[in-house]
Amino acid sequence: MNSARRVTTQDIAEAAGVTSGTVSRALRGDPVVSRATRERIQEIARRLNYQPNLSARALRTGRSGTLALACSTGPWVLHHPYFSRLGSGFMTAAAEEGQRVTVYTPPAATAFPVSVEDQEWPREMSNGLVDGCAVYQSHRLSQESLRFLLDSRLYVVLLNTDVDVPGFFQLRSGSDERIRESLRWAAELGARSAAVLGLPERMTTVNQGLRAGMEAPPRGLDVRFEEIRHYEPDEPKAVVEALDRIHAARPGALVLNSDAHLALLRAGRREGRWSREPAVFHHRPADAEANVLDREVHYLVADLLEGGRKAYGMIRRAQKGEPASSESLQWKRAEG
Repeated sequence: MNSARRVTTQDIAEAAGVTSGTVSRALRGDPVVSRATRERIQEIARRLNYQPNLSARALRTGRSGTLALACSTGPWVLHHPYFSRLGSGFMTAAAEEGQRVTVYTPPAATAFPVSVEDQEWPREMSNGLVDGCAVYQSHRLSQESLRFLLDSRLYVVLLNTDVDVPGFFQLRSGSDERIRESLRWAAELGARSAAVLGLPERMTTVNQGLRAGMEAPPRGLDVRFEEIRHYEPDEPKAVVEALDRIHAARPGALVLNSDAHLALLRAGRREGRWSREPAVFHHRPADAEANVLDREVHYLVADLLEGGRKAYGMIRRAQKGEPASSESLQWKRAEG
């Protein structure tokens, strides 16, 4: 056999003495083919170094057999301890069902606002690249991009949303309930006032979720919301100024929503800029390593790996034609 030529299912069929249809069924694990025959065919395929022609399969079936984790704001989410765990759960669930997952990061994707003109990735993916996608940071997408995704043939799940986006399957961040539980915890510890440090005004949907958690606070707890007065959410000077305003009001509790903000608070306390009060409430993955935790912080935890699995389950429901729905991450107080 010419080693330069791609090995086909017909080549395997001739070597195994079966039909090419039997080979195709055996290679995808169809139980119609006996186990002994499947194993023999799979062994011949390995020996001949058979590589499936994914493009031809996609043309034949209308499916690529691949899903995407779409990072619309760039690849930084891949190493973020929060988002990387969601992705791991999604990819693990997909792998268990034989689905491939590719990571899609469009070029120059960090600018804001994200418009349909500089977001060609929905068009690329819907052109047969993948069957569906889970989209990080969907609050950064323009309405045009969201409409295009909704109208495309893709099965789409929006990850970590803070408000409902009609028509989409969504894994919501659950930040509203996380804020509620943080404030309940603060009140139980004796706080009479609390501040929630939000994000810049431009991050409207995120702040809406945070503000929703502040509605109907525990009796006797006065709560204020402080936004970052800057374009970028983690710009140090603007965050420090916001923390200065909060400390000037002397609240009994402070709820944070960014690891970068917690790092700046720690630095300011070490330098003597702020006292060890107020009590701090923050969130972390349920499986975060102990050496990254601050014993002076009250943590709310969520199982992000399970959240990623839920997102994959939504893709499967979308493929079955079920109506769009949303689920939220579940937050609870960290033990110890």
